[in-house]
Amino acid sequence: MLAHAEFSFNGLVNQMTGKAPFQIVYGQLPKIIIDFVNIPVDERNSVDVEATLENLKQTHEKVK
Repeated sequence: MLAHAEFSFNGLVNQMTGKAPFQIVYGQLPKIIIDFVNIPVDERNSVDVEATLENLKQTHEKVK
């Protein structure tokens, strides 16, 4: 039960930072089972790594 509470807390947006702890650390909110329900099996999503890293770097700077 404690793990569920921690997971829930880390997914909530903080008023001071405007970001959830997961966003600050990982650059995005965690995927939950509902996020995968509508994704077709034969379709793959690619992520622009450079854009993701830049976004994460900017988030860290803002939080500091």
